[in-house]
Amino acid sequence: MSTPLSPVSRNELLEHYRSMGRLSGQMLEAARAGDWDRLIELEKIRFHLESEVRRHDTLAWEGQAAVDKAQALRLVQAGGEEIAALAAQRMKELRAPISHANMAVKVNQAYNG
Repeated sequence: MSTPLSPVSRNELLEHYRSMGRLSGQMLEAARAGDWDRLIELEKIRFHLESEVRRHDTLAWEGQAAVDKAQALRLVQAGGEEIAALAAQRMKELRAPISHANMAVKVNQAYNG
C-alpha cells in the first residue's frame, strides 16, 4: 500500500524552485571551471528537488509567487542551456584522443596481426 504524499506548502515549494535556480547557477560555475565531478554532485541534488516539486506542485500559482516561480525556472533553463553547450564541447575534446587511440589500435592490428 502506498503512503499518501505529505502536504507541502506553497512557501516550501517556492523555496524548492529558488533552490533549483541557485543550484543551476552553481552547476554553471562548475561547468565553466571544468569541475565536472562537482557538476554531477550538484545535479543529483537538483534532480531530487525537481522530483519533489513534480510530485507535490499541484497549485495554481498567482501574483508574486507565480513571478518568483517563473524567475527560478528561467534560471534553471538558462543555466541548463549553457551547461549543455559546455558539456558538448568537453565531450568533443574527449573524443579526439579516444578516436586517435582507436585508430592506433586498428593500424597496429593491421600491420602486426
